[in-house]
Amino acid sequence: MKRFISILLAIVMVFSLAACSSAKTDTADDSSQAAAESKPFDVVDRRGRTVHFEKPAETAATVAIQGGAFMTMCALFGDKVVDHLAAWDGGIASWTDWTEVFYKALPGLKDVPNVGSFTADKMDIEQLIAIKPDVVFITDYYYRQEGGSDKIVPTLEAAGIPVIVEDYGADILEEHLACMELIGKVFGMEDRAKELADFYKEQVELVFNKTDKLKANVKEPPVFYVEFAWMGAADQGLS
Repeated sequence: MKRFISILLAIVMVFSLAACSSAKTDTADDSSQAAAESKPFDVVDRRGRTVHFEKPAETAATVAIQGGAFMTMCALFGDKVVDHLAAWDGGIASWTDWTEVFYKALPGLKDVPNVGSFTADKMDIEQLIAIKPDVVFITDYYYRQEGGSDKIVPTLEAAGIPVIVEDYGADILEEHLACMELIGKVFGMEDRAKELADFYKEQVELVFNKTDKLKANVKEPPVFYVEFAWMGAADQGLS
């Protein structure tokens, strides 16, 4: 089941994007509510860091190659997500199928500033500071890399840009749900985020409730092998 939950997250978020696009009024109402409720607040990210906000964020920079924060934003904002995506690493281009789906649904993604990989030696921190998003979502993976927690994060925070560490890469359902609700709170859209988390949990449990029953009825479950053709059908990817 390695990476199964992450793959399902992508599928769920694609369908959530379509649903959000047909419900622009709802997301617009949430955004208006966020703007109105501009009281300062604190959140605790997935590294246990307390991060302060003077008001709900309206724009963000994300790491797209691992997808979690970006796809949660797609589900929160629908086809208006590009208006809230101030910058990213452009990493979604590494995944041929995701690129085709998302760029077709959201042509404006091609115009979102690419600040490079979220590592100390590849990220254009000066460009990101100049763009000045209301928040930067960084994965726990990048936070733990050399130059992540000790260079990128302090530099951005010194420039007045809050940094939130999320951990969709953990491939743990409870972690994904917590990340969705965390991001929803940052944008002042807790109700919508809770709705998404509940829907996502329901879809994951539909699968595991069935597979758990199957495993309980056999002594030696059959081996299931998958090649993850993220470089396209012609090249071997992850297994």
